This record gives sequence, structure tokens and C-alpha cells, in this order.
Amino acid sequence: GALGEQGPEESVTRVKELAKSYEPYSEEKVIPAFEIIATTASSEPGPDGNYSTESTVEQLMPYVEAAEKNDVYVVLDLQPGQADFLTQAKQYEELLKRPNVGLALDAEWRLAPGQLPLQQIGSVDAAEINKTSEWLAQLTRDNQLPQKSLILHQFSMSMI
Repeated sequence: GALGEQGPEESVTRVKELAKSYEPYSEEKVIPAFEIIATTASSEPGPDGNYSTESTVEQLMPYVEAAEKNDVYVVLDLQPGQADFLTQAKQYEELLKRPNVGLALDAEWRLAPGQLPLQQIGSVDAAEINKTSEWLAQLTRDNQLPQKSLILHQFSMSMI
């Protein structure tokens, strides 16, 4: 998406300018944010067989650091394929320990065994969301971080 069209510093400039354009329409403070797709559902199983390609912490760090330096919030979006949300979230614990990093769970891409991306719309049960949410809340408490955003992507009732 738009975030990948330029480097980290240019992305910060772009999102801050965009957020500024919303300020006249909001009584609340407008906070610029990146939503980075950290794991991308894939049509191929990949080496781990889960139909999800995981970005490394090292690949994401330049964007997270640039955002942190410039008061930009970051949301790591997970498209787990046949993996589960908690397992994938834990891969990004180092980033989620930062005060400006939250999490998005993209249920459309949470697939059951035998399902494939772009062939079915995925779904997740509340128990898996709750486990992931509880883990994130505990990580936040343990590291004395400010409250984090947790976003659930859903466009049909059957997804959650």
C-alpha cells in the first residue's frame, strides 16, 4: 500500500501531512498512524506450511523507529493463514513492547486447515481473540506501557 511507496522517513512525513488535513474536522487530537501488514496471507504454503509470509522484526524496525521518533502510532496487522493469531503476535513481542505499537487481527485471513487464501473468507473464534488480547494486555502491564490499540478486522458476521 501507500506505506511501501517510500522509505520510513518519507512515510512519516506523508502520514503526518495526511493526519494534519483531518484536524479541522475533529475535536479530538488526530494521531497519525501506520498500519503495517506484518504477516501476509499467501497462496503458497511457504516453508512453514501456514500460508502466511511473516516479515521479520528487522524488516519492520526502520518504520517502527521512524514512527516512534515522530509521534506516529504503528499497528501491526496479522494475516495468519493457517497459523493462529497468538503465535504470530508473539513473533513481534520486541516491537509490541514499544509504547507506540499496537495490533490488528485480520480475521478474513485466519483460515482453517484445508482452506486457502482468496478461496474462502476466514474466521476466528472469540477464544483465540481473547487469548491474544490477554497476552497483549499482560505484555503491556509487565512492561508498564500505555494502553495499546487492538483492532479486529471484520466485514461479515461469520468472521468472528
